[in-house]
Amino acid sequence: TARRAHVLTLSLPPDYPARSPVARAALPAPFELRWAPGERPSLAAAAAQFRGALAAHQSLWDELDDLDREAWVLEPKHPTRD
Repeated sequence: TARRAHVLTLSLPPDYPARSPVARAALPAPFELRWAPGERPSLAAAAAQFRGALAAHQSLWDELDDLDREAWVLEPKHPTRD
């Protein structure tokens, strides 16, 4: 999203796509891939779910950016968002 890099890590099981990949991402809330009954897991669908999760947290990141601009943070000098 806006000037921020977000990383989605997918671990594919040996029998993919019969089993779903496991996702890891640094988000404010747990991120788990979900599939409709009978839906086959796909990397494109995983990326779409990740983009949806990013959009759901956009207002939080906007508020954090505003704090970074308007507040004087003493420590840490370079805070992370995860």
